This record gives sequence, C-alpha cells and structure tokens, in this order.
Amino acid sequence: MKGVLASDFYRFTEMGSVWSQSQEHGESLRQFPCLGILGIGGSSLGPKVITDFFGGSDKILILENVDPISFERKTKALNLSAMHWLVISKSGRTLETLAQLSLLVPRYQ
Repeated sequence: MKGVLASDFYRFTEMGSVWSQSQEHGESLRQFPCLGILGIGGSSLGPKVITDFFGGSDKILILENVDPISFERKTKALNLSAMHWLVISKSGRTLETLAQLSLLVPRYQ
C-alpha cells in the first residue's frame, strides 16, 4: 500500500489494487485470535468506544497506559504468538505510544 496518501482515503474503494491488497491483508490477520492496540488519547479512543458500544470483547486488548508496572501486569499473561498488534499514533512520534512499543518489542526477540 505504498504511495497511498491520507487525501486518497475518499477514493479508496476506487483504487483496485490497494483495495484488494487491503482485503488480502485483512484475511491474513484472521489467524490471530486476539488484537492488541497500543495508543494514547485519541488514538485509542475510537477503538475503545467501538469495543465498549458493542459490549466489550475478550478478543481486543486496548493498552493506553504508559505505566510500566501496569503494562507489565496486563501483558505478562498474554500468549504473544496469538496476538496481532495495531500501534496507533497520528504523528508516528507520540512518546507514550513509542514507550509502550519499546516495552513490547523485546518480548518478541
């Protein structure tokens, strides 16, 4: 999906190859029984509202706290091979989200 700009969002369904690549990628994610979301503030608010509206889910874990003790407690018992992670940061440089990611990445090494 290289080369897709935010301004292309409204034409997304018209972009055949990008649309099919997205669908294929989405299908490949079905192998993961759980989705973990890292984000702070508005980056985690949307998924949290949707999850709460539909009654919560044991298949979605939203981590929005940067406290390392809390983060450790919530992630310690996870089966990491069953998790797919979505890291959300509008700027790509949000320190809190990068801190979360820095705590998670070593667990996969």
